[in-house]
Amino acid sequence: KSYSLGDRFFLADAIRDVLMCHRPMVSDAGADRNNAKEVADQIWAISHLLVAAPDSNDMTDASSKGIEYGIIETILSLIVQCTPQGSGIPSSSPINQHVYLSRVLLELTKLKPSLIPQAIVLAVSGLFEDFLPSMTPAARDNLGHWLSFHLTNTEYQWPKSYWEHWAQYAATNQRSSR
Repeated sequence: KSYSLGDRFFLADAIRDVLMCHRPMVSDAGADRNNAKEVADQIWAISHLLVAAPDSNDMTDASSKGIEYGIIETILSLIVQCTPQGSGIPSSSPINQHVYLSRVLLELTKLKPSLIPQAIVLAVSGLFEDFLPSMTPAARDNLGHWLSFHLTNTEYQWPKSYWEHWAQYAATNQRSSR
């Protein structure tokens, strides 16, 4: 709700650290260490470190206080910055791996089904309405790949009003900007 720029920077930096330090791997003995669910748990644990500025008009006792929007903003920003798939360029770090980030976001959706899906819808709506025209083709591809991955793994659950809003654009014969 009322997080400072410093809080948002701390949150984004802490999420990047969790994604890097808790990335899934297999030990030399063949045992799995960490998985996307554990990474999602660690990311959600960060939300307990930040406390929104008190609002005398707010009488709710929501435990998240809007932190889920900062989490989604950070993960989606990392997804659109991923190394393009099929480019032949190796990812510089695990947090630049598209599937890893997509799986973590999917696990966050399962972990907090009453908070994260709504934040994702608002974030994606904002991206499509405000930022899509200014994105690079690689960022658009990354966003499209993530959305297809997410919809496939959530059985195409998305608010109906969102689809109705964009249906008019899909039904036209205009050429796309690509």
